[in-house]
Amino acid sequence: MSRRLGLIIGVNQYQDATFRSLQFAENDARALAQWLVNVKGGQWSPADVQLVQGEYATRELVEALITQLCLTVAEPGDLVLMYFAGHAYMDEKSGDGYLALANTDYHDTNTGLHLPSFAQQVIARSRASHVLCIFDCFQTGRLWSVSRTSPYDSRPLLSSTLAQALPQQGNRLFLCSCRGNDLASEAGERNIGLFMYRALVGLSGPVVDPTTQQVTVQRLHSFLSSNLGEQQRPALFGQ
Repeated sequence: MSRRLGLIIGVNQYQDATFRSLQFAENDARALAQWLVNVKGGQWSPADVQLVQGEYATRELVEALITQLCLTVAEPGDLVLMYFAGHAYMDEKSGDGYLALANTDYHDTNTGLHLPSFAQQVIARSRASHVLCIFDCFQTGRLWSVSRTSPYDSRPLLSSTLAQALPQQGNRLFLCSCRGNDLASEAGERNIGLFMYRALVGLSGPVVDPTTQQVTVQRLHSFLSSNLGEQQRPALFGQ
C-alpha cells in the first residue's frame, strides 16, 4: 500500500550571524506538520511525518534523515514530501545552491546541504514514485543578489543544470518561494509566513478537486500564483 512520507524542517536562529534571525520559519514548519496529520487536514499517518526544528536541524541530522527517508524507507508507489523553511544561499566560488541548517557556516560549504548532490544522489535514486520538495527560503548572499533576474528570483538556487535535469527524471518537483532577501523582509499572517498561510488556506478547500477529492501540485501552484504577491509567488521546477 502506498504511503505519504514527510520531512518538515524549520530554522529561525543560526549559529552564523551571516544568516539573520527569522520570525516565522519554525511556525510554518510546525503548522504544515500539524495540518498533514490532522484528521480534518491531510490525514497523513503521524508516524510518517517527521518534524525537525531550530537547533536540532543540523546539517548532519537533516542529511541523514533525508537519505534514510528517500533511499531506505520510501518504496515504489510512495509520495515523499520535503519542506524546508529557512535560509538558502549560493557558494561564491562554485555558484552551487545550498540550504543553510542551524549549524551552517556560510564560508564552509561542507556545513550546508548541497542541492546538486541532494538532487543527483538522493532524489534521483529514490524508489518513491513521487518526490515534492518545497523550499520556502530567505535568499542570502552577494552571489544570489547579482544572479537573480527579478527581485525574488528562485532559479539561481537550483542552477540551470539542475533545473534542466529535473524534468528528465519525472515526478521530481521543486516548488520554490522567496521568504525574503536583502530587498524585502519576511511577511506573515496569523503568526505564520504568508506563503504557508496561503498554502494551508488552499489545502483546506480551494485546491481540493471537487470530483476526486485529491490535491495536485498543479492545482496548489495555480492557487498560490493567483493569491500571492511577487515576493512569495512560487516557481515550479520539474515535471
